Amino acid sequence: MRATWLATSANSFPVPNQIRWVSLYQPQKISSITTENFGVPGPDLSSETNLTVFNCQERLCAIDTNKTDKGQGAIMLVISNQNSNQIASAWVTINKVKHLLAAVDNKLSLLTPKVG
Repeated sequence: MRATWLATSANSFPVPNQIRWVSLYQPQKISSITTENFGVPGPDLSSETNLTVFNCQERLCAIDTNKTDKGQGAIMLVISNQNSNQIASAWVTINKVKHLLAAVDNKLSLLTPKVG
């Protein structure tokens, strides 16, 4: 199990510019990644296993936290076209495959984010 949240650095306060997470089995080891190259992260975070999806400057971005913890991962765009509203998303399983259900261009879409 993992907890994920938005954070800010001293020079960007009060605007968040980081995603932070921690394994609840190792709460003393907090990991983070800055979102500056992708814009301000939005309040909607959705996590599944090692993948965290979040709004980034009116788009949808993802982080593979397992790879990031090993110094390999990065933030990737899931949806590159901008949406003036926050993009709500939820994880669903269809035929044993995890998909992200999101509203894209006013239509429900099943996405399979692949990161890093």
